[in-house]
Formats: sequence, structure tokens, C-alpha cells
Amino acid sequence: SGIDLLGLGAGLASAVMFAAYTLLSESAQRTYGAWGTMLRGFSIATLLWILYQAPQGWPAGVFRAEHLGAVAFVGVGGTLCAFLLYVWGVARIRSQRAAIAATLEPVLAALVAWTWLSQPLSPYQLAGGALVIAAVVGLQLGTSPSWKSGDELRQES
Repeated sequence: SGIDLLGLGAGLASAVMFAAYTLLSESAQRTYGAWGTMLRGFSIATLLWILYQAPQGWPAGVFRAEHLGAVAFVGVGGTLCAFLLYVWGVARIRSQRAAIAATLEPVLAALVAWTWLSQPLSPYQLAGGALVIAAVVGLQLGTSPSWKSGDELRQES
């Protein structure tokens, strides 16, 4: 069993999309603010999800009364608040540092799963998490002129 090419392609596409989202969020946030950026981003995402979902039919189970609380919690708490805080943070610490800090998300998710859900972690997962934390700390402590935004570099020219 070798590398799953579909999984590899999906992972690379996800990385490209996350990078684009981060860089575009920084630019849009200066013009529209965090709320305006989120409105535009979520509007586009909603249209794309409708186009994806339409051929598969209406997801009736999602809209059953017993599921609405959980759906609202995930939608507001896990999506809207998380993305809003990320866009707000990008404006304060720049897109490069926000993207570096965001790499902690899967590590923190694994720690929550281990702590609250008794999810076992393999030695490889623990080593990977430690490497991510070490990289984030190292990159945040380092200083480099490459942290300047495109606007700052153009102003220096």
C-alpha cells in the first residue's frame, strides 16, 4: 500500500486553498473589516456548497428538530466564530504569522481528543505534534525581513 494519490492531491489542494484564504483575508480585511470579509467569504462558500449539494438532494436529516441545536453550535461556534477570529487576527499579526499559528490547530485537536475522548495517540503522532510545536515556536521567535507585507515592500521601493 503506497501513497494514496487522491489523499495527496486533496491535501495539496487544501494547502493551496488555505494559503489563498489567508492572503486574501488580509487584503480584504483592510477594505471590508472582519465582518465584511466574513460575509463575502461565507456567501461564496454557501453558493459553492449549494452547487455541490444540489445534485445529491436536500439534506433533510440536518434540518430535523433534534439536530438543529448541534448544527447551530457547529455552524456558529465551530465555523463562524473560528473564521471570524482568524480573519480578525490576520489583521493584527499579519497573514504569515497567522498561518504559522494555525498549524497548531490539528495538534490542539489531537490533544483535546486524547484528553476528553480518550483517543489514543501513536508515537508518530506525538512526535509529529512535537515537531509542529517546535516549528511554530521557532518561527514565531525568529525575526526576518520576509515578514513584511507586499504593501510595506512596495512603499520601501
